[in-house]
Amino acid sequence: MTIRVLLFVAHFGDGHRQVASALRAAFEREGVEVKEIDCMRSAHPKFAKLNEASFELTTRYLPHMYGFSYIWTRRLPNNSFLWRMLSIGARQTAEAAIAEFSPDAVLQLFPEHTLVNLKTSDSCDSDSSDSAPWSDDDSDVLSEGQLLPTDVNHRAKRPVSGVVLTDFSTHSRWFCPNTDVYYLPHDSFLSDAKKLAKSSKDDADFVVSGIPLREQFMKQGPRANGHILVATGGRGVFSGLTQVLTTLYERRNGRDVIVMCGRNEAMRSLVEELSADKPDLVALPFVEEVAPLLQSAAFAVIKPGGVTVAECLASGCPMLFYRPPLGQELDNARWVTRFGAGKIANNMHEFEAAATFLSQSENSQRAARAAQDLGRADAAKNVVQDIMTRLSKRR
Repeated sequence: MTIRVLLFVAHFGDGHRQVASALRAAFEREGVEVKEIDCMRSAHPKFAKLNEASFELTTRYLPHMYGFSYIWTRRLPNNSFLWRMLSIGARQTAEAAIAEFSPDAVLQLFPEHTLVNLKTSDSCDSDSSDSAPWSDDDSDVLSEGQLLPTDVNHRAKRPVSGVVLTDFSTHSRWFCPNTDVYYLPHDSFLSDAKKLAKSSKDDADFVVSGIPLREQFMKQGPRANGHILVATGGRGVFSGLTQVLTTLYERRNGRDVIVMCGRNEAMRSLVEELSADKPDLVALPFVEEVAPLLQSAAFAVIKPGGVTVAECLASGCPMLFYRPPLGQELDNARWVTRFGAGKIANNMHEFEAAATFLSQSENSQRAARAAQDLGRADAAKNVVQDIMTRLSKRR
């Protein structure tokens, strides 16, 4: 019988989708059937796109507003009314998807708390062919009249429910009721994760897996000191970019400065204009194979999203963060610097000092070793193996 895994994804930035892609590929290599669903987009596509656009605009133009809200909600109980309210729109879609697909395991890659009605392991008789995986004591959902999809009773077992954290940061929203296992990015988060999970009263497990990455990061190339890489992600052309590139160019010590422009034509035009009198400044269009560029870099100036940071760590690439915004990105950056794998610069004076520091080979190599020690290129494989082990014990 084919094992089935359902992935709950979201479209807030690119990281969650990359994690989904990595897990899908890793599961499929084991012969597992995988389905991805964005519950909010499926339930309310117009509202979801509005919400996604609001997130992009807020994080780009009002980052402190987003950051303060992130901090304010960091320690909320994970069964709080706020998280339940935010999940209402996606909850029934999640329940219907489980009823239709009948997965053996469900992994949440974005914390939407859509499984609040899933029975706990103790209350679900896994040997009963007519045992529905939903609890029947949630009055606010019962009032909607659609608690149980018509074919939900055909499920034989409650699926294993897991949450995969995709930032080097802990926040109450990641810790969802009715979760069997949390996959953490590093063991330094274990203590805090256990505290945050307590409010749900679930007897959850914690596995230090790393953040799942695409297979290309499993192919370890030789570490080099060949260029300085700039990968600012969705920020594209930001205030101060010209000064950032000029500073890097002046401190390159004979290296190329390669700017990953992606599909941002405005950024590419700017870089190409600057390169007219800077022959070692290179504008790079969108590339799929990012790992070789990171593995051969002296260091990279990046936007500190959780997946991008994990990719740099897996590649042994030191990082320089310029003005990371308040919230999970600042948490990610601070965590990296805590272990000596990067530097934070909050202004141009600090950026010049950090670029000078990392341009020196001995400093770059030391930071590269720290990054390699933290890297988990095998994270997707770790998650898959753990899920497969859990399922084998239930048979």
